[in-house]
Amino acid sequence: MKAAQDDTSAVDSRKRALQREIRNLTEAIAQLGLSDALRERLVTAEAELRSLQRRAGAEGLPNVDVVLEIYRSMLLRITEALAQDVERARTALTTVLGTVTVRATDQGVFAEMETRPEAVLLAAGGALS
Repeated sequence: MKAAQDDTSAVDSRKRALQREIRNLTEAIAQLGLSDALRERLVTAEAELRSLQRRAGAEGLPNVDVVLEIYRSMLLRITEALAQDVERARTALTTVLGTVTVRATDQGVFAEMETRPEAVLLAAGGALS
């Protein structure tokens, strides 16, 4: 019983460390842009986190921190798609944000969208499976 608790504690600790690493990588990408090295580290950390979550039997509702990390990762992929494929980026943005209307006014250009937190959570939660 004690060994199982120690293993669970070690897995939880590693999950938290991976979540921190993913958050830090996401912030670095937001500030510096997406390099091959940062992309590789992010993909590796996300894969390890998913593996630990599956191994730990993450069958219940996802942890809020996990959903946020997945959401950030989705936004990074959208950023990458914007740079490479406008149509793919539009599709990805529509999936997460719904319909976005861009309007030009005297004060600038604005994007209008409905607030759809359930769509964001479903998109991020769906990524867990």
